[in-house]
Amino acid sequence: MPESKNRGVVVQVTWSLSAGGSERYATSLATGLKRDGYKPFVVAFAGGGTFESLLRTEGIGVTVFQSEPGISVKKMWRLYQEFRRVRPRVIHTHHFAPLLHSLPGAILSGARLIHTEHGLSTYKAPGYRFALRVMSWFCDAIVVVGDDAARFMSEKVGISKRKLRVIPGGVDLSPCAISREDARARLGLPLDEPVAVIVARLSPEKNHSMLLRAFTRAQNKLKMRLLIVGDGPERTAIETEIASLGLREVVTLLGVRTDIPEILAASDVFLLSSNREALPLAVLEAMGAGLPIVATNVGDLSMIVKEGETGVLVNSEEDGEFADAIIELLSNTSKAKEFGLRGRELADGFSSAAMVCAYESLYEQRR
Repeated sequence: MPESKNRGVVVQVTWSLSAGGSERYATSLATGLKRDGYKPFVVAFAGGGTFESLLRTEGIGVTVFQSEPGISVKKMWRLYQEFRRVRPRVIHTHHFAPLLHSLPGAILSGARLIHTEHGLSTYKAPGYRFALRVMSWFCDAIVVVGDDAARFMSEKVGISKRKLRVIPGGVDLSPCAISREDARARLGLPLDEPVAVIVARLSPEKNHSMLLRAFTRAQNKLKMRLLIVGDGPERTAIETEIASLGLREVVTLLGVRTDIPEILAASDVFLLSSNREALPLAVLEAMGAGLPIVATNVGDLSMIVKEGETGVLVNSEEDGEFADAIIELLSNTSKAKEFGLRGRELADGFSSAAMVCAYESLYEQRR
């Protein structure tokens, strides 16, 4: 969209500002909105994190609440006060709890209410499905990040198709300025060994345990290294499993990083072992960096990981299949390069600019 001034305030309410996919999604949207003449503002519902300083550096207003268990009338009141203070044209929530707590203030403020769901695990429980269906009556749109999620929301939750929108996440596809050799030198990695990488929160649904079992199988046949980027509640369990499998010399836990493009530049294949997933930005970013993908066939991953074209999809929990796919791509450099080139072409359709433009069009629609 062409740049203009004073297009109004957009308040996004996120769960937190930690290094997660939905938080990154919201941060990318906020920076794009600012560039296009909106006044973005972000309320972190349950704590700050990695993206807080980035937003503040960009001149974007941030308010951080502390985590509290259960439904909090206090947070509902505080959100209403924030909305009165900044007078938004649009209130945009991410995930169930931020929507629930923002709804009273959004109704009273008269702002346009947009809600984005980034995953489906919450809605296994019938009570959550019913609550979201009721809350959707007060929303101008319910956004999901992929077609699988849209079908679920329509068929299982009962969201009106009139209100459903699919807006995939977008990533910055600017080419990395660092060479593979320099990237490996910075990370202390040898040039002559294949390197696999996963970028994901260290949480149960990412299933790092299966990944480590598969990597152990692959490591027995082909000498390689694994980089694990991210942090979360499973860190101690993952460290313990790395030790018990005898992988300390070849698996590196890098924690939360801001140099993801450099890490991808140093790698040969991207892995994702999730047993639940939506449309992860980390995979799109890896494809944009030209990496072939080995991932589990869950959620909307098949929208971007095209079997035999941009990577390999395997059944969840099949560590043997996962190991075989890793070996195949690391042993066949011509196939890996071809997958990487096709993946880069496909990722061009998932730019952050396209995501921002789609939301701006939604914000501007008449009621």
